[in-house]
Amino acid sequence: MRAVNNRGFTLVELSAALALFGVVSAVAFRAMLVGQQAVERHFAMADLSASTRTAMVIIPDELRGLNATDPLGGDIASAGPSSITYKALRSLYFVCRTPAAGSAEVVVAARNWGGLRALDSQVDSVFIFADGDPRTPEDDSWIRASVTGVAPGAGCPGGNASLTVSLSGVSEPGVRAVRAGAPVRGVEVHRLLLYRDRYGDFWMGASRYRKSGSGWTRTQPVLGPLTETGLRFEYRDNSGALVSNPSLVSRIDIKVVARSPRKLHLASGEVGFSVDSLSTSVVLRNNTHF
Repeated sequence: MRAVNNRGFTLVELSAALALFGVVSAVAFRAMLVGQQAVERHFAMADLSASTRTAMVIIPDELRGLNATDPLGGDIASAGPSSITYKALRSLYFVCRTPAAGSAEVVVAARNWGGLRALDSQVDSVFIFADGDPRTPEDDSWIRASVTGVAPGAGCPGGNASLTVSLSGVSEPGVRAVRAGAPVRGVEVHRLLLYRDRYGDFWMGASRYRKSGSGWTRTQPVLGPLTETGLRFEYRDNSGALVSNPSLVSRIDIKVVARSPRKLHLASGEVGFSVDSLSTSVVLRNNTHF
C-alpha cells in the first residue's frame, strides 16, 4: 500500500503564513481607509460647494432690488462688514379700485398677487405707485406708508376677493394720486448677519423687525456652518471706492466661506476642516454706471 503523509505544517510555516496574512491585511485595510477618507472628503466638498452656491443665489437675489440713494429714504438701514439691514421686498399686489377721497387705505386684489408671503401688518410697510397725471411721468412717485391692518373682503369690481390695507404715515393727497391697477409692494426690515451658535459654530442667519416694539425676531440659521470670517460685505459707490455711508452704496461685494461640519482627514494627511469659498458682486438698481 501507498504511504500517506500526515506531517502537516511546521510552526515556522504557520508563523510565516500568519505574518504574510498580517501584511496583506494591513495593506488592504490601509487602502480601504484611504479610500473611505477620500470619499468623505469628496462628499464634504460637494456639500460645501452646494452651500456656497446656494449663498450666491440667496444673497444677491435679496439685495439686487435695493435702492440706496432714494431721496425719500434709502433701502439700506445699516451696512456692516458681516451684517446688513435693509428693506426687503416680500409681496406684490395691485390696487383694484381708486381710493375714496379722504381715505387712508387702499383696496388690492387678493387673488392676483406674488412674492414670498402675504402682507403682514406686524412687520410690513408698503410702497404704492402714485400717478397723479397719467399724461406725464414727471409726477410719478412711490408713496411709502406703514401697514396698520389688512382686512379680507370682496371689495374689488364684480365682488371679487380683496384686501383692504389700512395705512399710517401717508397724507390723504398722496393716496388720492393712486389709481386702479397701481402696484403695491410689501416691504419688511430684514437683516442678514454672521452669528455664532451655542456650540461655537458660525452661521449666516436672518431675522426681521417687528413694528410693535418687540424688536427683532429670533435669528434663524440660513446657511452654514461657516468659518469665523465666513460672511463678508464690502460696499462701493459708483466709482468703485469703498464707502461706509449706506446712502452712497451702488455695489456690494460678497464673500462666503463655508466649512465642513466636522474635521476630516485632509489630502495633506492632516486632520482639519474642509473649506470652500465663493465671491460675487451685486449692483443695486440705483447704480447708473452699469
